Amino acid sequence: MHNIVKILFCFALVSVLGFGCSKQAEEPPAVIIPIDEGLEQVQKVEQPTYETLGPGFTEEEVESMIAPANINDADSDGLTDEEEKTRGTDPLNMDTDNDGLSDKAEIMTWKTDPLQADTDGDGFPDAYEISEGFNPLGEGELTL
Repeated sequence: MHNIVKILFCFALVSVLGFGCSKQAEEPPAVIIPIDEGLEQVQKVEQPTYETLGPGFTEEEVESMIAPANINDADSDGLTDEEEKTRGTDPLNMDTDNDGLSDKAEIMTWKTDPLQADTDGDGFPDAYEISEGFNPLGEGELTL
């Protein structure tokens, strides 16, 4: 069950943040994903390409996963600077609450609060709960 959730979380990173899940020799951007209470691990991820995503995706699908550069999105999180201003998130920080999920992922995918690292107040950051298969909005397991 946990592996399935981690795979789904990885695909969420691809579709929402525009990152891939395989490793490369160059220095790709880093995403902080909490792995245990009080501990963090930096996971290097790369921009997805047809070659890195492999079979099962057409070139058109890969292109649709890669967010186009938007000069009105200073932090490249997928929300325009105007949307961030309206929602109270930081337009210069793709993860305003530093919980390991981008502001866009919190708003559009997980429906968590991008201003609170722990939306449900249970002591576990939202990204940790999702990666472990727990509901970041309250009690119980994550249901997709």
